[in-house]
Amino acid sequence: ALPLTVRDLSVYAGARHLLHVAKLNVAAGQAIGIKGPSGAGKSTLLFALAGLVRTATGHIGWGETDLLALNEGARTAFRANTIGMVFQDFLLFDALTARENAALTAGFSCKAHRAGLHRRAKDHLDHLGLKDADRMASTYSGGERQRIGVARALAKDAPVLLADEPTASLDRSAADALIADLLTTVRANGTTFITVSHDPGLLAHMDQVHKMTDGVLA
Repeated sequence: ALPLTVRDLSVYAGARHLLHVAKLNVAAGQAIGIKGPSGAGKSTLLFALAGLVRTATGHIGWGETDLLALNEGARTAFRANTIGMVFQDFLLFDALTARENAALTAGFSCKAHRAGLHRRAKDHLDHLGLKDADRMASTYSGGERQRIGVARALAKDAPVLLADEPTASLDRSAADALIADLLTTVRANGTTFITVSHDPGLLAHMDQVHKMTDGVLA
């Protein structure tokens, strides 16, 4: 796992100041929750931590890597090798099966890693209750699509997992089952886990919870 150090992080959209984080420290292997009202900047922070925001300034340190000091290509390579992401909007390819979506990053991995990634994708789909994984992604419900996205992120076996509202599309029982599976996996692997969420059931299991209001992290 990797520790995270954030200092004086700001994100702008033109002249508008979207986000400011003066200081944030996350130990390697910790589970951190970010809560706050809609529009507070939670997802913007998560995307900045993944290196997906071009207008970010300041310091984001994953271990010894200063993410914002990397050029675009190096930042993309770092994200591909280091960060698994669960997106609120799923971002699945409907013309692919659940299994193909969960193992999508195998197509961008070296040959030696592909078999393991396919195996982990299948294992995570099974564990998340999606044993009929050869159906097209378009045929699954919203909650099932979310679980495919989670399996895709976990299959990377990355040292960092970032999740944007991972339980938002699930009913309470399904959300609780997903939380248990997620936390069992990240604890077992020592993964650094950061999630933004409105779900008190998920936030209750975090090592720390930070609140974001009007773009400022408390």
